[in-house]
Amino acid sequence: MLLATLLSVSAALAAVDAQTAERDHAELQLAKARVAQLTDEISRLKAEQAASSAQATAGSVAYEKYLASFYDQESRFRDSYLRISAWQIFAANCVLALVMLLSISGVVFAGFQLWTAAKLAHTDATTVNLEVSRKSVRLQTSVVGIAILVISGGFLILFLHDVYRIDIVTPESEPHAAAANPSQPASHP
Repeated sequence: MLLATLLSVSAALAAVDAQTAERDHAELQLAKARVAQLTDEISRLKAEQAASSAQATAGSVAYEKYLASFYDQESRFRDSYLRISAWQIFAANCVLALVMLLSISGVVFAGFQLWTAAKLAHTDATTVNLEVSRKSVRLQTSVVGIAILVISGGFLILFLHDVYRIDIVTPESEPHAAAANPSQPASHP
């Protein structure tokens, strides 16, 4: 009886072991299939990542080329602005020298006129001779020197105030500075 019990327990254990082995074998096969499926998925994702990385690298290279050309263009614009500013300062100084020469010659001529009028005091100070012809306009009076002095001084003041004025330009006041910097991504509200 003991032997029969041992044999039945042994048979039961063998049956349980066989069922467990079959179940373990089925689970092992499912796990192997899942591992193969995940390995294929990993390979597919790596291929997609490589393709995406190649596109991103190509896009990055193109973007870097764009930035390089943008900053090269900005450098050329700034160099051009500097050359233009230097030329304008030179031209303004030349025109200022001419205006100063004109004003000084007007003052000298006015002084000469006043000196001549004082030297020739025998003429009447209120006499005004005006001759107008097709070729010339002639005004003879003792106050012409003062008129020339006032006109010269007014011209100099007008030139210095309205023409020779220097306005300082900052990068913020330039029209293209309001555009977004291409190296910074644009923020969208």
